[in-house]
Amino acid sequence: MLSPAFAALAFPIGNLNIEFSEVDMTARVTGAADGVTLTGKVEIPAKAVRPSDGKTYTITEIGDRGGNIRNDKTGEEAFYNCNKMTSIVIPSTVTYIFSESFIGCTALKEFVVASGNKNYMAVDGVLYTKSSKGKMDELVRFPPAKAGASFTIPDWISGESDSGSRYVCGGAFRDNSTLKTLVIGKDVRFAADAFEGNLGISKIVGEASGTVNVGGLLLSEDRTRLFYFPPAYTTGTFKVPSGIVEISNYGCVSARFTAIDFNQVTTVDRAAFKGSALKTVTVPAAVKLIGTAIFEDCTNLTEAVINCKIPVVESATFRNCPKLTKVTLPSSCKGVYGDAFKGCTSLTSFSLANMTTFNEEGYYDEMHFAYSGLEKVNWPSGAPCIEECMFFKCRNLKSISLKPTTETIKAYAFYQTAVETFNSSNLKAIDNYVFEACESLRKIVLPASDHQLTLGVEAFRVNENAEVYIDHKDIGYTGWTGSDWGYAFYGMKSDATIYTSRFSTKAFPEGFGAVYCPAGAYGNYTGFVSRDSYVKEMFGVVMARTGVTVRPNYPWVKVTSVTVDGKEATLSADNFYPATVSYKSDVVISYNVNGVNMSTTYKGSFVASVDGPEIDSDASVTVEVSDGAVVISGNSPVEWSIWHVNGTLLRSGTDSDVRVTDLGHGMYVVRAAAQGTTPLIRKVTL
Repeated sequence: MLSPAFAALAFPIGNLNIEFSEVDMTARVTGAADGVTLTGKVEIPAKAVRPSDGKTYTITEIGDRGGNIRNDKTGEEAFYNCNKMTSIVIPSTVTYIFSESFIGCTALKEFVVASGNKNYMAVDGVLYTKSSKGKMDELVRFPPAKAGASFTIPDWISGESDSGSRYVCGGAFRDNSTLKTLVIGKDVRFAADAFEGNLGISKIVGEASGTVNVGGLLLSEDRTRLFYFPPAYTTGTFKVPSGIVEISNYGCVSARFTAIDFNQVTTVDRAAFKGSALKTVTVPAAVKLIGTAIFEDCTNLTEAVINCKIPVVESATFRNCPKLTKVTLPSSCKGVYGDAFKGCTSLTSFSLANMTTFNEEGYYDEMHFAYSGLEKVNWPSGAPCIEECMFFKCRNLKSISLKPTTETIKAYAFYQTAVETFNSSNLKAIDNYVFEACESLRKIVLPASDHQLTLGVEAFRVNENAEVYIDHKDIGYTGWTGSDWGYAFYGMKSDATIYTSRFSTKAFPEGFGAVYCPAGAYGNYTGFVSRDSYVKEMFGVVMARTGVTVRPNYPWVKVTSVTVDGKEATLSADNFYPATVSYKSDVVISYNVNGVNMSTTYKGSFVASVDGPEIDSDASVTVEVSDGAVVISGNSPVEWSIWHVNGTLLRSGTDSDVRVTDLGHGMYVVRAAAQGTTPLIRKVTL
């Protein structure tokens, strides 16, 4: 097989798409070149010249290992849906063909393999692996359009194959609807999913290794397990014969029945009904064990009722059931595992109220409801984490409600959804790209919390006219190397508006349309918007010894309370809150901005909007502004300090007279006191 060190870029060579590996000078055919429709006979060359370096590479693989969560590819499906290709010629150099190659090649009549190939051979157009003795070994692929209603799998002859029997690979009869009868030769073994994707086989003649044929069904030798169900055995209701208590892995894969009665069955193994034509299904209470993916790809399934006591909805249980509208689960069900409802585009609602687990220990679970039709998410209180890609590309999902117990949202969880508003509630972490490409997201609220909130790279990449309300005082970032603010809002449009109760500018990239900040924070934000005029203080504050005055600058700002040193002040006339205020006081102003609650704390009056009046003004010093400088004078040595309104100490010393000239434009708080006297606190603007 090819080394994984492939060039990321595939090249069109003739009518094919080819990837190259410089490690061993080999290449892989991944299908038709972009824009090319393959018709008739298609020949894969033994060698190809890569345009970028002019070197010749040997083609050793057919398949596409590509695919990731960002581009919707499933991988491995070379020649996918090349439904006009009738014949394909495989060169002698090919050593490996990926299992899902040729899916949807419904017109393919034959495989042709060059005689010198040591790994594959074709007999009557059917593709087999070649044994070390040069004989037929595994049946890899039966051409979907091969003529004839009957086919006999050749006997296994001792010494000819390497597997010890004739083996039929998974999906060997995929996409074939003309073959009706399958005759099994001696010592034939089937992969569990050998009949996956087949639409026509209605009769099996003979018995596979380890099975008995009962009425055309292949059962275990004790007749308690259904191993293989011919896909077209019946198109109505299938009643599982008496005595069968287990439907094995892929036991009824691609079955054409529309309903099933299996009341006596106790075990339904992995992918048991995958790709079947079921319209509705009721899993009986007698069932004790359900495997993964049992209803995957049931494209006609509209409703499922599970009456047995399952603990969780297993991985991929209803994956790609686009008509599924209703699922009834027992009260015993407390979880949903990865991919369980992925691609259920008609499923508009699903109750998560009883759920506590979404991640199976030891497994990497994601995509639980990805691509589904869910319209809202009311996250349960018993689950602290929303898993990676959980609601990925749920394009109808508009509403998210979190509980105070929700702690983490993992990467891509709501990627490209229709979410309109988001409130982080009590979250501790919002990982990378959680809300990327959410074009309808217009309102983000990060409320205050008693712990840190960590934001990942592009956690919010919102669209035009977005409003962001930040009241959280302790925000951390997991950014790119060299970034101190994490690019959490990277890509936010220039007309986005920030409303913040914070003095810290950490988290804000340059170029925001406007920032509305608390009194005294103006100077902090002027470098983070496109024009300084786009920074506005939401209210003004005047602090004096006898109380606090708060004046909203906009009608959408409503002051709700003022607390001084832990005691709430009662509002009197003209927005005045009587209280005893000293230079050590902590003043908390709570307010409502467009319906969002916020609060700002002014610690020790050093931070923000001490607008003019002196505090504890009996100090024997003066503070003035003269020609752009701060002048501090006293009759004796003065202990002084100058603070930025964000609380940062800029200058300090002990002098009789001092003139500070290099502060620059902005707002500052000056503290000055002669030795043995009470300090003077004054705000100045330069």
